[in-house]
Amino acid sequence: MTHTQEWFRRLNELEESREDAVHEFTFRVLATSALDINGSIIRVDPTDRLAESFGSMPARMSVMHFLDGGDATNVRRSQALATQIGAVITLALGRRVRVASDEIVARLDGADHVNFIPSGVNGRDLYGPISGNPKRLVETMLTRIAGLSDDDATPILAASELHYAATQLFDVDLHTAFTLVVAGLETLAGHFEAQPPTWETYNDAAHWDAVFDRLGLDASQSQAIREELLIDKHVRLRQRFATYTLRMLTPGFWRYAVRDFTPSYSFAPQSSSFLGMEEVRTPTPMEVIVPREPAVLRRRLLACYDARSTFVHAGTKAMDADSPLLSRAGAPISNTSPLEFTALRRILEWVLREEIAQRSHPAALPDCILRRA
Repeated sequence: MTHTQEWFRRLNELEESREDAVHEFTFRVLATSALDINGSIIRVDPTDRLAESFGSMPARMSVMHFLDGGDATNVRRSQALATQIGAVITLALGRRVRVASDEIVARLDGADHVNFIPSGVNGRDLYGPISGNPKRLVETMLTRIAGLSDDDATPILAASELHYAATQLFDVDLHTAFTLVVAGLETLAGHFEAQPPTWETYNDAAHWDAVFDRLGLDASQSQAIREELLIDKHVRLRQRFATYTLRMLTPGFWRYAVRDFTPSYSFAPQSSSFLGMEEVRTPTPMEVIVPREPAVLRRRLLACYDARSTFVHAGTKAMDADSPLLSRAGAPISNTSPLEFTALRRILEWVLREEIAQRSHPAALPDCILRRA
């Protein structure tokens, strides 16, 4: 049952529900026109505010309200429902509509002013203050890109664009952003990983070996089936994805730590102000979010590939959006579950940097310098 179908069912039961079991949820909405929907299953109040983002047409902000029964503390469920309602509104209107489903409402007691605060924990390191000298960092990277051969630059820059797209989407659509990160690693693996999959690295090898034994197949029959299984295109792509990623995670990767940031606000009865991003605590060691044991990491990388496949081919969202909270709290994470978005994005970032460093013969940048007048 989808979140929307469950919502319909709960709304049909509202008359029988206790009053305190019904909660109102509020989300901001951007659309090409201010939306005005009243007297319906949802209410959308128009505002006179105009919102703009780089490279996009200006949009009008509205505020959506809907009722839901059950546990008001289940923030993830209400956010998932808001996303599905946004998808339905977009389909119904044939226009770009964005529901800010990754926000939570904060209101001081007795105050009329409502504050909307981002609640996501996936990829907050991307919001941290920039460290180092931007000019030096950017010039170094451009110098290395300029030193790539055309053959190497094509997949590397394609993967970097997929990484870039993921960083633009992770706080809007986490599953699509995650899929783009997997696609970035797939792009690199497809170009740079020539090693074919082996039976030793095949994730289901033990299962099939047991089947061969149960059927009483001899060594030649078993080997023939193994070779046929490894020929399968999906198996090849899936195993190559994991093999390549593992090979590229050199010891230096584990010396890095993940810094976490959170927005800081001050509140008054009629206003709020954003103070900046503050570091939450001591950086998290990389091995807390990316298991260092190769067998465990391989299983979880394969689970990432499978999560991408089920989302692309069946629309199934297999990721656990709460895994960042669990991993940072030291809770055990399944050895067969996909890595969280932050972990996989950091892997793609590392692999891109490694490929560039290994394959580039740094070249001088064009003799063109722009200076402020």
